[in-house]
Amino acid sequence: MSGGRPARPARPARKLCWLDVRTTPDEIRAAVIEEAVHQRIDAIAAAAAADLAGLPPTVARVLFATPGQAVPPGAADIVIWPDSEEACGGSPAGAMPGDDSASGPSGSSGPPGPSGRFVRVTDAQTLQQACASARRDQWSVLQFSDPTKIPLEIVIAAASGSSGCSSTGRPGC
Repeated sequence: MSGGRPARPARPARKLCWLDVRTTPDEIRAAVIEEAVHQRIDAIAAAAAADLAGLPPTVARVLFATPGQAVPPGAADIVIWPDSEEACGGSPAGAMPGDDSASGPSGSSGPPGPSGRFVRVTDAQTLQQACASARRDQWSVLQFSDPTKIPLEIVIAAASGSSGCSSTGRPGC
């Protein structure tokens, strides 16, 4: 349980649909979220915990945290951290808040529970980070700059046998 909300039951492998409202204009964000709930979206992803407040328990609350951000208990069901050397205390493979192994991105704190990484794949180094995240992390949110599916196929092959989930987004997210 996270913040008094029941944990979502484990589901067999299937496609999940998240709506990212981080760049949605303020004046229409609430209406977009409301309509997404009516359309039975699996999750809403936002940069501010306030955008996730009031969502029904059938919709997962995904918070894209920033380095050093304190995440209040119960603010999100899943916290996504940026995967960069500065954000992760000098190590892209560093543990995140909620991991038993170590502290998360330098100066950050958050509730224990599901968390993951956001990786923007632009070159060989970030492709390696994406592969490591897909193997290691409970959630991996990946954005590919290459218009081909080759980097995605490499990440899928690297994640074979892992129990985590990966999500991809279009450029400009």
